[in-house]
Amino acid sequence: MNEGSELIFSFGFVDVYESGVLFGLATGLRLLAMLVLSLLFTLTTDTADLIRALIQQWRVNYRFGFGTLAVLRFIPILMQQFQLVKMAHQVRGYTGKGSRRIIERTQRYALPLLSSSLRHAERMAYSMDSRAFGAYRTRTYFRRSSMARQDFFFIGAFWIGSTLAVLILFHFDMLGKLSLFKTYH
Repeated sequence: MNEGSELIFSFGFVDVYESGVLFGLATGLRLLAMLVLSLLFTLTTDTADLIRALIQQWRVNYRFGFGTLAVLRFIPILMQQFQLVKMAHQVRGYTGKGSRRIIERTQRYALPLLSSSLRHAERMAYSMDSRAFGAYRTRTYFRRSSMARQDFFFIGAFWIGSTLAVLILFHFDMLGKLSLFKTYH
């Protein structure tokens, strides 16, 4: 990888080449692009609607889907319970820093959080049992999700745009040495 690349600097047994810096920069930009797209998807998508659509459109097992939804809804409740326990300990005067205090604090937080989590899970189980959750292979839905004309338009526009972007990069020879098109020539 470093053949023909200029050595930028050397520190002990570490040699930094121009090609290594460029490869690291390219990898970092790819990770940043994935992070931005993931963040965009996460901020613009309602989790409950996504899981309902996966169950109805992609035929994901509804037990798995609603279990995932229950876990995702439980996370904010657990965080709120943690804040309540933390404030209660502060009111009682439990403070301190250091590794021994961290272990003690973890032990003091564990029991109240575990007991509230078990109570919440038990209430959820009773609720699911009262609705005959899991008793039948299929399930009916109050809200049906279906593909609309705009959804098909968006999917088509996405694939056309992606194909055009790859073709433009290929035409201007900007895909680099690792491109699929150049590997097999």
